[in-house]
Amino acid sequence: MNNIFIINPHSGSIKNKSYLFSLIEKIFSSSYEIKVTEYAGHASQIAKEAVKEKCQNIIAIGGDGTMNEVASQLVGSASNFGLVPMGSGNGFARSLGLPLKPENALKTIFNRKIKTIDTGTINGLPFFAVAGIGFDAQVASQFQKRKVRGALPYFFIGFSEYMKYSYPAYTVKSPDVNQEVAPLVITIANATEFGNGAKIAPQADIQDGYLDVCMFDKMSVIKGLISLPKMFNGRISEISSYSNYKTKSVEIISDTEEFVFHTDGEPHLAEKKVSVEIIPHSLNVITV
Repeated sequence: MNNIFIINPHSGSIKNKSYLFSLIEKIFSSSYEIKVTEYAGHASQIAKEAVKEKCQNIIAIGGDGTMNEVASQLVGSASNFGLVPMGSGNGFARSLGLPLKPENALKTIFNRKIKTIDTGTINGLPFFAVAGIGFDAQVASQFQKRKVRGALPYFFIGFSEYMKYSYPAYTVKSPDVNQEVAPLVITIANATEFGNGAKIAPQADIQDGYLDVCMFDKMSVIKGLISLPKMFNGRISEISSYSNYKTKSVEIISDTEEFVFHTDGEPHLAEKKVSVEIIPHSLNVITV
């Protein structure tokens, strides 16, 4: 099979599956197969089987969570990863400049220009856009529990978590940096943005073999609101509480026994510490 499409019917902007099916038929004719996920983790299982069967192009249709599930199974393989972004934030797609309209995204996949990108791992779990600890991980954890998707619910959850965030302490160790911090967020970026246009690491290069460790120190609500636009216009480095550096690996140790981290917006629980590494040039992506 040349092309297999893996659709998450619960992703943020998927309202009409029959419309997607008709677009795929129109563009790809008969050289494709469609699989619709039925439960959490199903996309990963489908992708793993497709890699075993040496499928040439494996395409995720959904948000960053579905993207991560499918792409994780393709790391180090000969298969090409395609994405039709239909989630709430679409951070990975925006970072790569992929079309956000389904028809244009499908045409991009049909034209099949390949770029080989890096993969980040945190405690062995792959991520392709960003992983994070702190405030953004708390927001991801709360957002996952809600049935409503979109930028507005995410903003309200974020504001609520911001008001009660306790700023736990961490030790951050990499080959060139060893520091004690209690920041708002620790984001490890492979790509440039969280989603919805919020660029946490505009300097990041998804092919340079490095991760960007980005941190925000504690900020007041007023300073946070004043600084927010700079995350969307590429001027985040002008925010005084923001810092970043590049590394190939980093270990982050918490003062607490357990803490939440996320991979491309999907929350996980860690015990005491996480280890983050880069796998250079490990995923073939269909891009513009």
